[in-house]
Amino acid sequence: MRFSMPDPAQAKTVNDAMLQGYEVEKCVYDQSGNTMVVTYPTKEKLVAEVEELGYDPAIVESAGEIDLNSMLAFQAMYQAEWADNAVSFTVNFPEGKYEVHEATKIIESWLPDLKGTTLMPDGTRPQSPVERITEEEFNSYTLTSIEDSTDENRASGACPIR
Repeated sequence: MRFSMPDPAQAKTVNDAMLQGYEVEKCVYDQSGNTMVVTYPTKEKLVAEVEELGYDPAIVESAGEIDLNSMLAFQAMYQAEWADNAVSFTVNFPEGKYEVHEATKIIESWLPDLKGTTLMPDGTRPQSPVERITEEEFNSYTLTSIEDSTDENRASGACPIR
């Protein structure tokens, strides 16, 4: 199956991903049909390194295990000590972990120290840029990768095809 997309280089990337066996589907947000979503199952590099050292990977906390207040404290520290400016920061957390009024109270406690903060409960938006999967789901994929979760290519807010 070939896709007709405005940018031939991106069309080739999507076709190559599909031929390699990656899951490819139409973007639910683009009614033109010109945007495709490729699923790249990825294991956090730190988790892989911990496993290679012979430790239980459960010793590495995932974002879903870190409370919202601690995540926002990290963003505030990062903005003040590293970037000295606004930092676009998305907090992913399991759906249902916080009631709206709880999350509102926590984020308000960090104002005006935070800029560019998005709260993204898992499962509340189809085709999110990052979706948490279980180890079993990860192991069910034929093609996977190991990458650092710091994605410099998304610094602009866009998720490029790779």
